[in-house]
Amino acid sequence: MSNWPDVEGGMKAYLVAQGLRAYLGVPSGADKNPSLWPLISITRVGGGQDSFDGALDLALVQFDVWGAVGGRVACWGYTAQLRTALDAIGGATLLQGQTVAFGADVMSVAFFPDPANDRPRYVVTAQVTALVLT
Repeated sequence: MSNWPDVEGGMKAYLVAQGLRAYLGVPSGADKNPSLWPLISITRVGGGQDSFDGALDLALVQFDVWGAVGGRVACWGYTAQLRTALDAIGGATLLQGQTVAFGADVMSVAFFPDPANDRPRYVVTAQVTALVLT
């Protein structure tokens, strides 16, 4: 039986260690706390095991970079910081606990503001290759 890595939790811990505000969803009450913006929410949206190695996870992860309402420039700057942090994952990069990533290949970056309040949001999709060291 394979021991699957917690890629979302590992990416959250890694990004927080890089000085970014990263969460597994937008924190409740964030609208009332302007100091939280910009922030990153992390969601696994797909992926699966490598066909050659049952222990290697090829996770497709979506990083939503949210800015304060009207703060598109700051949101873009935070997106650039996220890209720098993802680009630094190479070789064997410890994310959290025994979860190690071997790459975070950015596949797309798109601007999708929240239609309800025009809050800026950049969506960054990356394939994160990870496994659990045993």
